[in-house]
Amino acid sequence: MRSNIEHFSKSVEQYLSYTEQPWGKLFYTSTLAQIEPFLASDDYVVDVGCGFGITIRSLADKGWRVLGLEPNNDLLSAAKQKAFESNGIIEFKQAAIEDLHPLAFSADFLLCHNVLEYLDDPEKGIWTLAQNITRQGYLSLITHNPLANVMKKAIVEKSPSAALSFVDRKTDYSSVIGADISLFSQDDLNKWLTKAGFQVIERYGIHNLYSYIDNEHKFDDEWNQKMTELEMKVCSVSPYRDIAVFSHTIARLL
Repeated sequence: MRSNIEHFSKSVEQYLSYTEQPWGKLFYTSTLAQIEPFLASDDYVVDVGCGFGITIRSLADKGWRVLGLEPNNDLLSAAKQKAFESNGIIEFKQAAIEDLHPLAFSADFLLCHNVLEYLDDPEKGIWTLAQNITRQGYLSLITHNPLANVMKKAIVEKSPSAALSFVDRKTDYSSVIGADISLFSQDDLNKWLTKAGFQVIERYGIHNLYSYIDNEHKFDDEWNQKMTELEMKVCSVSPYRDIAVFSHTIARLL
């Protein structure tokens, strides 16, 4: 993770551009729709690796108490600047997941979105998260789905040879961030979560069908509205969630 922090500094503009594109907006719309049913009105929400703070800013606007943790100074500065647009109260701290000690904070609801892939030891990362959640507290964990790489190479890029190279592959390259990432299966995640004391409550997909469609359609507002409706309809249903680009696991600490 330490070496990857610098990659984020070099890709701030590209990362920000991604969040402002239709596909980036759908990611955050889907994320919020999937976590809000599990949130109690008085929950304290902590986002580990909050990036630009988009998710917690939306939650703060709706009245939740939030804390954003971000190791990269450039992203943290951008998140703080964006927070001025919020009607809620947002606290930020500069910290990486490796910096957290047991009971560094006590979250009722912990967010960890697209962070584990950048860690040297993702299993230890999940254990660290477990030490900072209240009993019966929730964890929202979003990771890249390795199955989607095979699907995209075969269907979108129409390259069976590239698809073959991604079968059972354990690493990938993030073109948005400009860094290598680790890939792990849902079975891996479930095993690590169970060992850390979590019970998986629900599993969603994000970009279930969306990423297999040509981008030219995605700038039409009416099309996007219907596509968002479709994504919300299928996000908790197999086999759609099984091939989604992002896997979203909701777990509860026992």
